[in-house]
Amino acid sequence: MAKKGKRLVLCNPTAGKEAEFNKWYDEVHAKELLALKGYSGITRFKVDAQIRPQANPPEWGYATIWHFDDVDTANASSLAARPNLTMSDSLDFGRTVMLDMEEIFHYKK
Repeated sequence: MAKKGKRLVLCNPTAGKEAEFNKWYDEVHAKELLALKGYSGITRFKVDAQIRPQANPPEWGYATIWHFDDVDTANASSLAARPNLTMSDSLDFGRTVMLDMEEIFHYKK
């Protein structure tokens, strides 16, 4: 049985390359990964405001949620496609965090 899931990616553009980063992520990276088996959608976010001013500044400026029809299939297909994926130096990859998430509770009003 397919195991649905999500991946949370926290990242930043390389300094001075934010426009290039957003163009690459939206027009190249998202399309390449969504063409792979197991992927079903993507939602991207940009930090808008820090709501706890006393806290340290946020470490990441962008968050992406990848949606999977099947986590195992998505992971296998992205691993197989990795050599052919178009990456960009506009992504600060050294500070990127990727977390596969299992939904444990959902509430809808």
